[in-house]
Amino acid sequence: MNNFSLADQVESIVVEHCAYKAALNKLHDVYDNSIRGSRHNSVAIIGESGTGKSTLIYSLLAEAPRRKHNDGWYIPILYLALPNTPNLKNTYEQILRALGDPLYSKGTLGDKLQKILVLLKACQTKIIIIDEYQRLIDRQTKKKILDISEMAKDFMDMDIGIIVSGLPSCEPVILESSQFKRRMLSSVYLKRFNISKTRDTNEFKSILDSYQKTLEQSFKNVPMLSSPHFVNAFFCASGGFIGYVSKIITQTVINAIKSKKRSLDWKDFSDAWKYSVPDHTVWNHAGDPFSPTFELAQIPNYVKLAHEVGWDEVRNNPNYTKQSRRRVTPSQVFQK
Repeated sequence: MNNFSLADQVESIVVEHCAYKAALNKLHDVYDNSIRGSRHNSVAIIGESGTGKSTLIYSLLAEAPRRKHNDGWYIPILYLALPNTPNLKNTYEQILRALGDPLYSKGTLGDKLQKILVLLKACQTKIIIIDEYQRLIDRQTKKKILDISEMAKDFMDMDIGIIVSGLPSCEPVILESSQFKRRMLSSVYLKRFNISKTRDTNEFKSILDSYQKTLEQSFKNVPMLSSPHFVNAFFCASGGFIGYVSKIITQTVINAIKSKKRSLDWKDFSDAWKYSVPDHTVWNHAGDPFSPTFELAQIPNYVKLAHEVGWDEVRNNPNYTKQSRRRVTPSQVFQK
């Protein structure tokens, strides 16, 4: 343990639980539909940060990587994260950069679009992934939403599939364009885990088992992470977000490497949780979930309390409008 390779290994663990497998299969269907020219070649991935959207996207990108040839790029799947304040100009330029155009800022909007369409064909692009789609929420004018939705329609007319990914607040944007909506399969929803549900509990255990096996390769003693106590602890500490589980365990490993520890105990996970999860303070009045004396059964509405972890990220997101705040509650967002 003289370097941080174990931390990298832990951070890269992907456990293909049922929702993840179903979502990845749907992305494969979209890709296959686009290759064979089907018009039903688009889908939306909807979920909060930490539910696995990025992991899902990177898995698909890894299966069909971009490659450089003598006569140019082969880009079967083009990834695009929308700018913070998207408009047609900066979105077109970002696409052109991703397609390898050194003159991405030159020309009118019409010129840029024509270059994009030519390059997409030359690069044999079959799928465009548009990430951070909630950034199209109407922060200034409704026209901005429709313009960029129409841009996606231009790509679909070339039999290029569209995968959009974003927070739950992006759903109204998708519904703005009826033509876009008609081309899409039903949305993929990635949610927090809820250990009050048997299926979620079993999957949560299997995820912790995967981390256990990796940790046991380098540490002499590791607590049984799939035990009821640690399942409860990780659920409370992470709020059911698989991203936070990874964050806590990765930080635990980093701390252990720095202090040259060869064994782990509950306090190591507790310290990592308090260090790495900003919302750990929601449990201040209830105690430390990792402590052996912590009794989840004595906490009323523990699922609601756990789901407060990460809720500030939604509430304070600049793309999460005041109107949305009045309509949506944590339970509606995370248990749809």
